[in-house]
Amino acid sequence: LWLAWQQFTATEAGLPGPSTWHRDHLDQTLAHLRAPDGPFAACTTSATRPNHRVLATPAPEQAGVAA
Repeated sequence: LWLAWQQFTATEAGLPGPSTWHRDHLDQTLAHLRAPDGPFAACTTSATRPNHRVLATPAPEQAGVAA
């Protein structure tokens, strides 16, 4: 994916290079990774799926408040 990005963002690729990379490489890769039977199928942050835990998010820092 990275090598293709380098190729399609090079000067020789021209202005449509990055959009071609998105269409031909990124979209297909993300579809594969996020497919129901793909490598990330068990990953979720949905509370409606009891077999998976929702990752805790840290509280946002407040400006001007000392810890």
